[in-house]
Amino acid sequence: MEKFLLSGYNWYIMFDNKQKSITDYDLQALIDNELEYEDQKHILDHIEQNPEMKKRYEELKAQKNALQRWYSSKN
Repeated sequence: MEKFLLSGYNWYIMFDNKQKSITDYDLQALIDNELEYEDQKHILDHIEQNPEMKKRYEELKAQKNALQRWYSSKN
């Protein structure tokens, strides 16, 4: 059974009686395609189950897109 706790931008996930953490760094690594397949799958599964995590993931994606557009306009 999983349980989600939100503390700032750290999500503590209880899975098989072990506490694991997903942070903004993990979400950003996912967005930047820097994670191994299993880690990507794990985080994406939790994003789909947790509306707050999904919202933060979408915010970070939008931030990256805005920065890319800004940078492209400067070149």
